[in-house]
Amino acid sequence: MALISVIMPAYNAEGTIEEAIESVISQSYKDWELIVVDDASTDQTATIVATYGAKDKRIKLLSLAQNGWMANARNQGIAIAAGEYLAFLDSDDIWTEDKLLKQMAFHRDHNGITFSHTDFDMFSVDGIKKRPFKNLIGRQYKKSGDLIPSIYCKNTIGVLTVVVKREAVVTAGCFDTSMRGPEDQDLWIRLAENGARFGYIDQKLAFYRLNAGGITHHIGRYKHAYKQLLKKHRDKATHYNVYNLAMANYYRYFGLFYSSKKNYRLAQLYLCAAMKSEAYLGDRLMTFGFYVLCVLKYGLNGFKK
Repeated sequence: MALISVIMPAYNAEGTIEEAIESVISQSYKDWELIVVDDASTDQTATIVATYGAKDKRIKLLSLAQNGWMANARNQGIAIAAGEYLAFLDSDDIWTEDKLLKQMAFHRDHNGITFSHTDFDMFSVDGIKKRPFKNLIGRQYKKSGDLIPSIYCKNTIGVLTVVVKREAVVTAGCFDTSMRGPEDQDLWIRLAENGARFGYIDQKLAFYRLNAGGITHHIGRYKHAYKQLLKKHRDKATHYNVYNLAMANYYRYFGLFYSSKKNYRLAQLYLCAAMKSEAYLGDRLMTFGFYVLCVLKYGLNGFKK
């Protein structure tokens, strides 16, 4: 029985899934099984996976009759997983060769850790995406230890970097299938509420592919899902006095999104709302800095449209 079960949901992924599977096969840590959950694809995804499975018995294909989105696909994979630990890799993302080895060594050396995650890069056909403000935005949000209450405010965990004990995930109820977007943050919140201890490896051991068809590019749907997450956990976030900070991150995210799309009127509205909601002077100054950069880049006339 494998120690780690890697869960890979896949839908019409024939163009990227081979690279994702190869990044699992190439792991220097070998005690894994890969469960690819084909979410009713209409292309050659299942055929590609079956070919790999015929060569390597650690690779298993679970085909679903009806598309049920990412959370359901991951849950279906978790249900048949044999490993003590779970790892998650989407069918268009990739890992470095030593990712699992480093994380399992981390779990071995840190007794009591339920959950580990790492840094990661974003990439597209144009190469690695530069994120100059990433550390500024994330520096005050915890990544290790007890994540309550910071996890209510911002998700600092990339799902493609996670290794977590399966028992903890099952006890927490797995992924919420009603959510289409931030279902990973929702699960991390419930794990934290159940007392999970989080560990962080400050190394880039995974690569997230920017996809034009991803959830963040269907901005209306993602906005609805984000609001659903905030509403679900509002009482607890309010109890810990961080709900306004959670809302500030919501407003800032969409303010930056709309500015990148040159919708200057909405960018102004969201960035101003973020500044009003932020609890920390540093955050407020940082958001104001984003606002000023947008003005300098696009001009005041754009914001008045």
